Amino acid sequence: KNRRRDMGLTAGAFCDHVIITEDDPAGEPLADICAEIAENVAKTGTPYDIVYRRDLAIQRAFSLLEEGGVLLLCGKGAETSQKRKNGSEPYEGDEFFAREQIELYDKNKITVSL
Repeated sequence: KNRRRDMGLTAGAFCDHVIITEDDPAGEPLADICAEIAENVAKTGTPYDIVYRRDLAIQRAFSLLEEGGVLLLCGKGAETSQKRKNGSEPYEGDEFFAREQIELYDKNKITVSL
């Protein structure tokens, strides 16, 4: 909770576009968390999207990536669970979903690497 302001302001200051998504919401409403971060991104004037499902957020991020661009996935890293209201639930991991998107890029003759 204490990092949301700084995360939003920093992402907005250094990124061309920000995707806000789930990262261990526990018992707090995900929409409230995302709105708080978005409020701070908005202060920077940087465009952003809120995509509640993390796998779809990664897909959206890749859809915005242009040749020579950099995509930074923050938060989960190698973690394979999401902390939600009723406890931990399995999550494939950011790497899994990033690799899916890379395979799609490679099929289209675009080279992307982790």
